[in-house]
Amino acid sequence: MCLARVSFSQEQDSVLISGASSAFDLASVNSDSAYHIAKKVLKQSENKGFTRGMANSYNAMGWAYMHQGKMDSFLLFLREAKKLFQKESSDFDVFYQPILYHPIRVLQVLIHFDNFT
Repeated sequence: MCLARVSFSQEQDSVLISGASSAFDLASVNSDSAYHIAKKVLKQSENKGFTRGMANSYNAMGWAYMHQGKMDSFLLFLREAKKLFQKESSDFDVFYQPILYHPIRVLQVLIHFDNFT
């Protein structure tokens, strides 16, 4: 009985990660839908206390904002995702997330610089 609960919990976690990943992939095509999917996954992950699901949701929500041109919100959500990935000690995600983040940060600086010149 206990083994069945662990398996069911892992299956639910996989569904949450898959949902957040789908939202991330959808962000470039339909950022509004991506945001709503990620927000739903975030709520479900929070209810379970599933940190990795929350981190992936924040990441997807951030990318949805990025595709909407809302760079401040994008950076805010990516920072939150990074904190949670680090808390979870997910080496892959902590490594992967900054690779995505840094080119966008450079782009943001260039956009702000261009606005002031």
